[in-house]
Amino acid sequence: MYRIDNSKYENTPEEIYNIGWLSIDSRFNKKTPDKRVVDKLIALRKSLLANQTRGIYPCYFCNDFNEGNYQIQDTRLFFGSAEIWIPNKSFTKTFACPNLIIHYIDKHHYSPPKEFIEAVLDFNIDCSWSGKAAYEEYIKGIR
Repeated sequence: MYRIDNSKYENTPEEIYNIGWLSIDSRFNKKTPDKRVVDKLIALRKSLLANQTRGIYPCYFCNDFNEGNYQIQDTRLFFGSAEIWIPNKSFTKTFACPNLIIHYIDKHHYSPPKEFIEAVLDFNIDCSWSGKAAYEEYIKGIR
């Protein structure tokens, strides 16, 4: 499901923005992956997990469907069935991205917007903020 980077998440009035929703036809900025960003996203992927789905979305840039198992550095990780939500440093804005973003950055050299990268690097790994809790609050607000 393609979404333009920094577009509003599901047309919400809240400060939630799409990042990394790529498709085979999407053009995106590329650069050599910043290992710090990849490592931090790997470390945060469970605590910031949101909107778990029942199905698995494949990476459209890879030629094979590997059932959600992706090689990231020296580890095989499961991606393609959830989102990662991460706030900016001041907690005034939240970024929603597919958890495949880690694979997109690492393997396909996707370069997310600077503001997202800053949010990842600034996020305190010991913080109690939860992507799942933020998503559940969002769902309550739209019902």
